[in-house]
Amino acid sequence: MLKQGHFLPLFAVHAFCNHIGVPEVKDMLRAPSPLRTKLMACHVLGLVTWYFLLYPLTEPSLYSNASLPL
Repeated sequence: MLKQGHFLPLFAVHAFCNHIGVPEVKDMLRAPSPLRTKLMACHVLGLVTWYFLLYPLTEPSLYSNASLPL
């Protein structure tokens, strides 16, 4: 919230993540082999994508915050 200056998007994303929950790695490991590989690959891809896009997608200039009064 401090970086973007907006509360609603932060609240919405946090609520969505709480609703979805953390993927159960144990359940993924119990899946049949071809499906297990795909699930684990998607899980790792999601984590890597989140890591690299977190700061670029939360850049305040994307949301026109420079013109907002404090």
